[in-house]
Parts: sequence; C-alpha cells; structure tokens
Amino acid sequence: MTLAERKNIFFGVLTPYLEKIGYNSYLTGGDPSYNNKVNEYLVVHFFFNFYTNGGIGSSALFLTNYDVEDHILSTGIPTNELIQQRKKTKYHLPTVAFRDLPSSLEEKSLESKEELEEYAHSYITYLENEGQAFIEKYSYLPNILKEMDRLEAEGKYWKEILSGGPEYLFRGVIISKLCNDPKFEDKQLFVDSLLGDLDEWQPYWQKLKGILPTIEPKYSL
Repeated sequence: MTLAERKNIFFGVLTPYLEKIGYNSYLTGGDPSYNNKVNEYLVVHFFFNFYTNGGIGSSALFLTNYDVEDHILSTGIPTNELIQQRKKTKYHLPTVAFRDLPSSLEEKSLESKEELEEYAHSYITYLENEGQAFIEKYSYLPNILKEMDRLEAEGKYWKEILSGGPEYLFRGVIISKLCNDPKFEDKQLFVDSLLGDLDEWQPYWQKLKGILPTIEPKYSL
C-alpha cells in the first residue's frame, strides 16, 4: 500500500468527523494537521506523522491560548522566527500539551485498510473522552496556573504542562499575570534565575519583562 493510499484511508475516516465538529484540515506536507478555532483566543490542534515503513504517529493534543501567545509572538524567541505561527492558520504556538496518549494510539505500523480505519476510530474515541476532558479543563487559564503550582510544590518544572523550550517559562509568568496570581513576583524571580545563564534568551526575556506590567489580569484568584 502506498503512502498516499494509507493517508486517503486514514483521513477518509477522520476528516468528515472532525470537520463536522469545527476542525479545519491541513493535510499536505510531512505533518498533516487539524485545528479548531474554538473562539477568538483558543485553538485546539494536533498533527500526524506517516513513515515510509508503514508507521503512523500522533502528536500531543495542543491548546493555544492567544491571551498568552500573542505576547510571545510580540517578544519573539531566539530559536524560531515564528513566520508561519504569525499567520495563525496551520501552525500555532502551543500553550499546553496533553502528551498522555492511550496505548491504542502509540506509534505503530498499520498494514491494512482495516488497521488504518481502526486507528482513526481510536483517535476519535480518545478525542471525545480524555482529549475533551483536557480541553475543557485547560481552556481555563486559572486551571493551568493551579497545575503549575502543583508541579512546583512537588519539585517539578512547569514544562510538564506548558509547551515549548525555554519559552515555556515565558508562558508561565504571562499566565501568572493574567490570573492576578499573588505569587507572580516569585515566579518572575524564578524565571530570572533559570534564564540567567542563557545569554541568547536574555534580550527576549528583558523585552517580556517590559511588557508584563502592561498585561491586565483577566481573572482574579
């Protein structure tokens, strides 16, 4: 079975379902993707990888909150010019990621039409259940802040819920400010300490520190 045939079978199941519930499809290139613009500031998105050995893999389920990401688009980051992300079409900077895919969606080789269709239906089941629970919970920024605080209390880093490289730290302080977090200043000092030795990140961090005082809280804890 050719790569094109495998994609046609898989997306033949997935696309009609997803488009019916509001997703747009971007199925060209090496990372065929779907995204759903839930409202003016929230986008749900994910992608798949198809391999020449017959394997298929699912990405994490990503949520983009533009109350957060517009500030990162403004400051920029040193590792990506963000040209595609600024278009806000196929590609979006992810705020949080749900990486705990069920075993039915582990990367695997799919050799038949039946296996491809079963994998697509498994994804639909995941999206309707664990995925939807994640979307509902973490679409609300105070719930992200609560998880950040839980991780910190356990000696873990925010990157277990927040997406990205070092810019996950930017997301953390922006979310803290948006939520009127009483520990905002502690979080800013924490980020200062972690980024202190990353010289290439300092201009971007200093720019964000200039923006942070202008961010009006959207929530009051």
